[in-house]
Amino acid sequence: MSLRVINHYPEINAIDVPRNIHVKVEFNSGIIPGSLEYTHLSVNDASSYTTVPGDLGLEYNSSGQATLISFQPLLNMTANTTYKVFVFGAPNSVISVGNEQLDSTYSWEFTTGTTLLDGQMPAGIPSGEIPTSGIVPGGEIPSEVYVPEDIDTTTFYVVSTTPQNQEPNNSGTLSSIDITFNLHVATDVSELSGYITIEEKDVLG
Repeated sequence: MSLRVINHYPEINAIDVPRNIHVKVEFNSGIIPGSLEYTHLSVNDASSYTTVPGDLGLEYNSSGQATLISFQPLLNMTANTTYKVFVFGAPNSVISVGNEQLDSTYSWEFTTGTTLLDGQMPAGIPSGEIPTSGIVPGGEIPSEVYVPEDIDTTTFYVVSTTPQNQEPNNSGTLSSIDITFNLHVATDVSELSGYITIEEKDVLG
């Protein structure tokens, strides 16, 4: 049985979708943990094809398989705007535990409203089930789609840091330094070598 999308949220052509919704896609097989990359799914403005920055994560079913991908936008989506989701097929597809990929790209659209959801989305998919026939709507990806490799780096920036700038560390020790960017920067920590440096500074006081 080939890998395919069996469920997703929001549903096809949904309207009045909250602007901070988590887009979720469920597969008929578990995905290999650790294999998920930002190139596997893209959420785009359907008119301009501008890519929505966000984080991808996996959710597990009751059998312990990671059958669901969750996309969390880093910024609220624009109100009253149609977005198109691409779940890319091979060779940019997710990989199942059976070493299978999607044969072709799956896509659908939804339109935001003006509201925001309070708190985080619940686990799983609350609605939007695909018909039991399992037919996957295909279609070519428009050439103007901004795929992740083509992200304009001028929009790349640091969202937050821990500790924050100028924040004193009175304990004399620091267990970790966390830096959050608005876009994915690497699939492996070693790929950041040479891009982030830590310098010692004199502190007045």
